[in-house]
Amino acid sequence: MSKKPLRIGELLVQSGVLTEAALADVLERQKADRRRLGDLLAERNLVEPRRLAQILSYQLSCPWLSLTNVDLPKALLELVPRDLAIEHTLVPVHLREKNGTTFLYVATHDPTDEVALAAVADAVKMPVRPMVAITFEIRQALTRYYGAPAPSLTTAPIAFKPPAPPAPHQKPAPPKPPPPVPQKKPPTTASAETARIPTVLVLNAPDRFHEQCKLAARSVGATLGQGTLMDAAEKVKDVRPAAIVVTDDIYSFDRAGLNKLAIEADALLVVWSEDVDASQLQPLLEGAVRRVRRAS
Repeated sequence: MSKKPLRIGELLVQSGVLTEAALADVLERQKADRRRLGDLLAERNLVEPRRLAQILSYQLSCPWLSLTNVDLPKALLELVPRDLAIEHTLVPVHLREKNGTTFLYVATHDPTDEVALAAVADAVKMPVRPMVAITFEIRQALTRYYGAPAPSLTTAPIAFKPPAPPAPHQKPAPPKPPPPVPQKKPPTTASAETARIPTVLVLNAPDRFHEQCKLAARSVGATLGQGTLMDAAEKVKDVRPAAIVVTDDIYSFDRAGLNKLAIEADALLVVWSEDVDASQLQPLLEGAVRRVRRAS
């Protein structure tokens, strides 16, 4: 018997972002107003929308992207019927051929919704793969490309309020050091040629951020590669990274290009803000490395 896939709320509890009590409270409220779980979590300042996308990306080893300033071709959009896209809150974003099979990638706020993915696959007559996106951005795209009603202000991302700092007489808990890298035996001569050490590629990283990425990559047993936006395509081809990491200001320069590059390389794209705790970078990279090792 196949294992039942986890839903979004269960994933958030499993990752330590939500308590079971908090999830139960939000789900109870959802019964009354019928809004999406992500909207309710953001409204209550429990999970910031972009953070939610990154958590789902990590937990499900599923790439995530931003739909802001991304132009989708008409031929691609026509693959998915309008009513189906609006009903399931998703948009097609990319076609990719692999080993003779063409896959359609769709941006969705719920990559665990197998009913929606199956419905799209049946309509387009090809395999469908999900990518995580922020709900509000998907609804904006549905309005722009399919003429859906404009998203209401209640679904717009709001300023996320971090937890209040500890009182002056309390000392904040020291950050947890990254776990030690497990010592592994070197591969034998027969397996050395096929063994692949996962690589994390960071683009246009300032010194401080580069050091954070280096520590995070080391903690999950990966090597760190470095490049720029100018030579990103060549670097990706050379190192076949498990993850591509950029800061949010670099991502704003070429959103569409970086999204496409990550999809073509089958790599996780991590868009990182330097003012966020660096310890949260490690679990995102861990998900990407785990996916590469599973494939190997």
